[in-house]
Amino acid sequence: GVEVPAGPAFDAQAAWADWSAASAAWGEQPALRAQLTLVDATLRALPDILRGRVPATEVMFPESSMRLVEGVYRDNPVADHFNACLADALEAAVRARLQQAPEARLRILEIGAGTGGTSALLFERLRPYAAQMAEYAYTDLSKAFLFHAEERFAAGQPYLRCGLLDITRAPAEQGWETGAYDLVVAANVLHATPDVRRSLRHAKSLLRPGGLLLLNEIARAHLFTHLTFGLLEGWWLYEDAELRLPGCPALAAEGWKAALRDEGFAAAEIGRAHV
Repeated sequence: GVEVPAGPAFDAQAAWADWSAASAAWGEQPALRAQLTLVDATLRALPDILRGRVPATEVMFPESSMRLVEGVYRDNPVADHFNACLADALEAAVRARLQQAPEARLRILEIGAGTGGTSALLFERLRPYAAQMAEYAYTDLSKAFLFHAEERFAAGQPYLRCGLLDITRAPAEQGWETGAYDLVVAANVLHATPDVRRSLRHAKSLLRPGGLLLLNEIARAHLFTHLTFGLLEGWWLYEDAELRLPGCPALAAEGWKAALRDEGFAAAEIGRAHV
C-alpha cells in the first residue's frame, strides 16, 4: 500500500485559473502555440488517462486527426529551425551525389515520417532535382500516416512511395531492398525504439556504400514531452537505459555518437553520419 501524508488542501479551481492565465500569456509567442494547444488537451484529460479511462491516443489524435500534433513538428520557430538544418544537409548531400554521378537516380527513405512535418520541407528542397529522383520512400508503422501522406503529398511528388516499415525489425524481412538508398532520414523517431543500436543497424542496412544517415533527435529531457508524448506507450519502450538520459528515452549528443560508432558508421558527427 501507499500512504500519502497529509498536506495543505489543493485548490484545483485556483490552479486551473493560474494555468489559464499563464497559457494565455505564453500563447502570444508563436513558438509556443502548438505546444500549448497539445499540452492543454493532455493536462485536462490527465486524470482519466492515468486511470485508464481514456487512451492518450484519443486525446492527442482526436477522431484520428493529426491537427494537435502536426504543429509541434512544423510551422513553429523551433521545429522549423531544425527541419531547415536537416533539409540543408539533405540538399547538400543530393548536390554532392549528383556532382559525383550526374546520371544517378536518387533513392531516399524516411523512417517514421508520421504527419510529414519534416517531409513537407524536404519535398520542397527536392523539387529542383525531381528528374533525378527515383524514389522517396515515406514509411511509418501506421497505415493512417501513410494514407495521410498519399492525400497530402502524392500529387506533387510522382516518385513518392508509401509503405509500412518497423525499423526495430530487419528491413529485408519486410520487403525493403537493402544497400539501395542514397539517404535515410529519421526525424525524432529512433529514440522511440527499444534498442537504438539495433535500429541504427537496420537503418544502415538500407544504405548503399557511402550513403548518408540524417538524424534529427531530441537530446534532453523536458516536462512538455513527458506530459504529451510521454503518455504514449512507445515513449517507454527502451531497453538500453545505459544509453539514455535518466528517466527519458532521449540520448545526449555524445550518446548518439557512441551508438553510431558502435554500429560501424565511418564518421559520426553531430548532425550527420556516413556509412
